Amino acid sequence: MSLRESLRSPRTQRRLLWIGLPVLAIGVAGAIVLGIGDTGSKVEDRLTNEPAVVPVQEKKAPLASAARKAAGEFILTAVARRNLGRSWELTHPTLREGFTRAQWLTGDIPIVPYPVSRTEPSPMSVEESHENSAVMRVALAPEKGSEVKSQIFWIGVRAVGKGADRRWLVDYWAPYTTIPVPSANAS
Repeated sequence: MSLRESLRSPRTQRRLLWIGLPVLAIGVAGAIVLGIGDTGSKVEDRLTNEPAVVPVQEKKAPLASAARKAAGEFILTAVARRNLGRSWELTHPTLREGFTRAQWLTGDIPIVPYPVSRTEPSPMSVEESHENSAVMRVALAPEKGSEVKSQIFWIGVRAVGKGADRRWLVDYWAPYTTIPVPSANAS
C-alpha cells in the first residue's frame, strides 16, 4: 500500500486528526503567549531592602458613653425607620452610600431594618473599642405582635470632628449571621 493510498484511508485520517488537534492547540497557545508576552514582573523586581510597612494600630480605650448613645439612637431611628431625619444625622457618609438627605427621608435606605421593641432594652457587648472607633454586638427584640424573631446585629461607630464639634456616627450595620454546618445525619 502506497503512502497516498494509506492517507486516503478513513482510519488513517482519524488518527491524523487526533494527533493534529493537540498539536494545533499547543501551537495556538504558543502564538498567544509569544504575541502577548510576559506581562508579569520578575520576583527580583518586587524584592526590596526597605522595612515592611506595618499599619499603626489604634490604642484600645473604654467605650465612650457618647458612642453607645449614638449607636442606641441609630437603632431607634434608622433601623426602626422612625425619625429618619435624625437617623441621617447619626449615619456616617460611608454608610449612607451616596444617598442624599431627600432620598434618605423616603425610608428606602441601605440599612437593614428591624421592628425594634420600644420597651425591651437592647443589650450591647463591646467587641473592640478605640479612641476614635468601636464595634459592638447588639441583641434586638422585636415589637410585641411582630412575627420576627430576636436578632443580633453588628454596629460600628466612628468619631468625627474635633473639640466641641466631636461626635460619634454609625459607620457599620449588619446582621450577625452564622453559617449552619450540616449534620452528618441530614438527609
